[in-house]
Amino acid sequence: MEDNGRLPFYIKDTKQTLALLSNLKVPALAALCSPDVEALYSSIPHTRGIQHIGSYLEKREDQYIPHNNFALELLKSSLTHNYLIFKNKFYHQVNNGSLRIVSVERVNAGIYTCHAASEEGEVMHTSRVLVQGPPTIVIPPENTTVNVSQDAFLTCQAEAYPANLTYSWFQGNSNVYLLSRLQSRVRILVDGSLLLQQVTPEDAGKYTCIPSNGMWKSPSASAYLTVLRMYQCGLPSSHVDFYPVL
Repeated sequence: MEDNGRLPFYIKDTKQTLALLSNLKVPALAALCSPDVEALYSSIPHTRGIQHIGSYLEKREDQYIPHNNFALELLKSSLTHNYLIFKNKFYHQVNNGSLRIVSVERVNAGIYTCHAASEEGEVMHTSRVLVQGPPTIVIPPENTTVNVSQDAFLTCQAEAYPANLTYSWFQGNSNVYLLSRLQSRVRILVDGSLLLQQVTPEDAGKYTCIPSNGMWKSPSASAYLTVLRMYQCGLPSSHVDFYPVL
């Protein structure tokens, strides 16, 4: 059988989550299955005559496949054979062999394999499902305590697809890059972490990390920075105590 090439398209669900299915190999598309899904399949009488998907959808954000359940559905030519039956809460096999992924979530991304078999042989083809959505913060910042004039480091790492992540940091409600007292001492690292050099008592407070990839509402995570101020209360110079800034 010949390969009908790529079939990229977008699908949109009720949660405004886009699913992008790309690099779909079309020939002999009888069913799709995931390696970690328990599956039972019955024999298919024959593979000859299985048609390719008859429609090609342009890769456009305004073009979706409508469905009453707002599910991810792979459309194919109507066939009368038996197909794989999936036992999984996420996947539902329909009568014509299409695979629906209901209420698409990030965990549904991965590699899926189409397997068609008969007495005349079998064919397998693989496709990859990429789920687009806003970032997920995997390592949030933690409350941190430092001494005056030391450097402070707040971690913030996120994952997303697309992975064109940008990070913004705020002290209170102000972007750290817009605070004149911080501009020369603050850096946002490639991994999203915040570096404050030579902290002052005024740097203490709540810091919020907001990662973004341009898709819908971005998540946020906050932590508090405590700065210990140095005091000498008539004691020998060798005896110095640090107290938190109130």
